[in-house]
Amino acid sequence: MTDTRSLPEGPAWRPAVRALAVVLLVAAMLGVFGQVGTFSFIDFDDDIYVYANARVQEGLTAANIAWAFTGIHANNWHPLTTLSLLLDASLFGVNPAAFHLVNLFFHVSATLLLLLAMVRMTLRFWPSLIVAALFGLHPLHVESVAWVSERKDVLCAVFWMLTLLAYHWYTFTGSARRYLACALSMVLCMLAKPMAVTLPFVLLLLDFWPLARTTRVRPARLIGEKLPFFLLVAGLAAVTFLVQEGRMMVKSAGLFPWDVRIANALVSYAGYLAHTLWPTGLAIFYPHPGRVLALQAALAAGIILAVTAASAALARRAPYLVTGWLWYLGTLVPVIGIVQVGMQAHADRYTYLPLVGVFIMLAWGVPDALSRFRHGRLFAFGAACAAIAACSVLSWAQTSVWRDSVTLYTHAARAVPGNYWAYNKLGYIASDKGMTGEAIDMFRKALAIQPDSRFTASRYKLGIIYYQTGRFAEAVASWETLRRDHPSDAELNYNLGLAYLNLQKLDRAKACLERTIRLAPSFAQAHQALDQVETYARRVRSDVAAAEKALASSPGDVGLLYRLALLHSSLGQAGPAVQYLQRIATLKPDNPDVYYNLACMEARRNSQEAAVAYLRQARDRGFSKWDLLNSDPDLLGVRDTPGVRALMQGR
Repeated sequence: MTDTRSLPEGPAWRPAVRALAVVLLVAAMLGVFGQVGTFSFIDFDDDIYVYANARVQEGLTAANIAWAFTGIHANNWHPLTTLSLLLDASLFGVNPAAFHLVNLFFHVSATLLLLLAMVRMTLRFWPSLIVAALFGLHPLHVESVAWVSERKDVLCAVFWMLTLLAYHWYTFTGSARRYLACALSMVLCMLAKPMAVTLPFVLLLLDFWPLARTTRVRPARLIGEKLPFFLLVAGLAAVTFLVQEGRMMVKSAGLFPWDVRIANALVSYAGYLAHTLWPTGLAIFYPHPGRVLALQAALAAGIILAVTAASAALARRAPYLVTGWLWYLGTLVPVIGIVQVGMQAHADRYTYLPLVGVFIMLAWGVPDALSRFRHGRLFAFGAACAAIAACSVLSWAQTSVWRDSVTLYTHAARAVPGNYWAYNKLGYIASDKGMTGEAIDMFRKALAIQPDSRFTASRYKLGIIYYQTGRFAEAVASWETLRRDHPSDAELNYNLGLAYLNLQKLDRAKACLERTIRLAPSFAQAHQALDQVETYARRVRSDVAAAEKALASSPGDVGLLYRLALLHSSLGQAGPAVQYLQRIATLKPDNPDVYYNLACMEARRNSQEAAVAYLRQARDRGFSKWDLLNSDPDLLGVRDTPGVRALMQGR
């Protein structure tokens, strides 16, 4: 048996109009996305996918083809995607324009295959065209097209649509040959991107609508014929999870507990719908909110339940609603955040295939809803044209922000309030360009939003910039915060040791360097730095003896008292330093700096109350250098105490 159905016949001009509509759709996609041919790679993932990956740069070789199937590429196993990138490199070299345009080619191909599959399955051209046009031109899909690293999305989509066509072909005969064609297409789809694990589920939905197989084939048979597909995808899902777990991509339940993941998943489902209907404020990264407000999660759950109930209630009269809605819900499951991969709350690229379900609901549902009104279908067609035109304009603008890394991250920082990730990326770019001031500003903005010391990238790099520019106290402040969660990081301890050495805090320098050597006994630079500390400490002890001898003949010499206080502070001898500073306070009772230094020494002795009391005295005498409280390593032990916080707020 073969499929003898065809589109309803009509006037002779109708095929020409349909052909023109398809041409216009392709032209619109090329007009919107063609600008990617002038874009560069971005420094997020494109490096490990292409331009800094030695294997990809080599192109297609026997060894690299084997690696594509046996190795890990960018923390993933997607051999077909890897092969496509290798082929690009062989044909075009590492040329960003070529990689971008190949992405566009696959996107256009997937769109046309979706149109063909929908027309074949539904025998309705115009609703199918609307689905394809929304898929091809929606702003949420810009990320998958304009980002070279998302080759896996567009390539997977091509084989996804081919699978739909092959399955439709199979349903008319049930022949083994056609079944195998469907299975092969599905395997290729999964080898492009593991998200295709939901494809067998989608085939079951198509059995309900538009293929209507549930009315003529027993449910047991429909499920049974999909079992090999489900087993196939289950194996791939296991491989993918193990790979990403091994590469530290899957975040632990400690960082994102299950209740947080579920709440964020609910909010993301609703958020994707909101962005579908109002696609503004899109960005490459959306920070995870952590503990999502219960009200948000409850509202999102209410929306999901309401749409599910409405779709079920209308299943007989409007079966496309069930298929479309469950397509959306089901295909998002692997990336909705229950298994958390990365630090984002959600991502535009995750909607690339799931939104086909929503587009089906809109393309069939809106005309049906308006058909009861006079000229309702004409109005629906006009609304569809307006929506597609609006999507084209918004997608063109959204595509333009992918021109280069700086443009992309600057847009992300503006589009999403509190986007610490974008500021962090801008900080790295500014630092690499030698724009120290701008880099510090960007890193500070990132850390002001996300002060959690687990967010190490900004804080560590900021410390390096401070150190390289001679701002050693600020470097120590950045790195000490990191060390709370990373005490066994040998390089971090080494860097802290050098910073303390430059600040002449010899006791702390020695402790950090000794810890470095315990963690990494062969760390040669740490041994050399420790020798420097010992040499300098001997010199300081000699200076102490000379200064004390001089003070004996000039006991009121404030300069000598300060020198001795500093020398003892360098050796970590806070007690003697306090005694000398107290003598200065007796001689100079109105000098606020003396009381500030006394506070520092008392903090070194872990005398928090005394430290706060001296800081109050410094304030009362006009001390104005309050920024020091955020960076002075001597105040590290009292900086976050209630007394110091209250003092800072009330000064």
